[in-house]
Amino acid sequence: MLQRLSIVGALLACPCLSTVSGCSGGPHSSLLLHSGLTNIVGVPQAAGSWTTKAPMLTAREGLAVGVLNGILYAVGGFSSDGPLNTVEAYNPATDTWTTKTPLPSTRWQLAASVIGDRLYVVGGCCDYNFNALNTVDAYNPVTDKWTRKAFMPTARRVLAAGTLRGRLYAVGGFSDGNILDAAEAFNPQ
Repeated sequence: MLQRLSIVGALLACPCLSTVSGCSGGPHSSLLLHSGLTNIVGVPQAAGSWTTKAPMLTAREGLAVGVLNGILYAVGGFSSDGPLNTVEAYNPATDTWTTKTPLPSTRWQLAASVIGDRLYVVGGCCDYNFNALNTVDAYNPVTDKWTRKAFMPTARRVLAAGTLRGRLYAVGGFSDGNILDAAEAFNPQ
C-alpha cells in the first residue's frame, strides 16, 4: 500500500506529466511523460497526400527498387508465374513504364541501391526453396546492360541495402533458416 501511494504521489507531484491528444485529435487521450523536453509538437497522422500513377507492367511482390538519374527502376520480384528477372523503368515526367534488359537470373526478396551511375542489386533468392543468393549485379542505364560483380561474403534474402560514401552496404536478411546480423560493404573501385 505504501509503495502504491508513493508512485501515485510521485506522478501527481511530477511537473513533467502532460496530456496530449491522440490519433489526430480524436476523442482518446494519452499521457506523455518526458524528462526535460520542451517544445513538443504533435504531428498530424494524415500529413501529405498520395496520387495514383501508371501501374507497373508486371504485378509482383518481393521486388527491389532504385532511382537512377530521375528514373525509378523496379527489379525482379515474384508473380503468380514464380520468380522474375523482369526490369521496368518508370519515368515520372511522362508517367510511363518501359521494359529494360532483364536481370541475368530470376530473383526476388532482393535489395537495390545506387552508386554513381549504376544501379546495384544484391542477394535475394531464385527458387521456391528460398535458397539465399550472394549475387551482386550492376545495371548501366546508358547501355541497358547488367554486369556481374564480386559475390557478397554472406548469401542472404529479405535484406536491406544502402549506399554510403561510394560503398554499397548489405545489411541483415535471412539465410539457411537464420535471421542475420551480418553487415558487409562493397567497394566498386
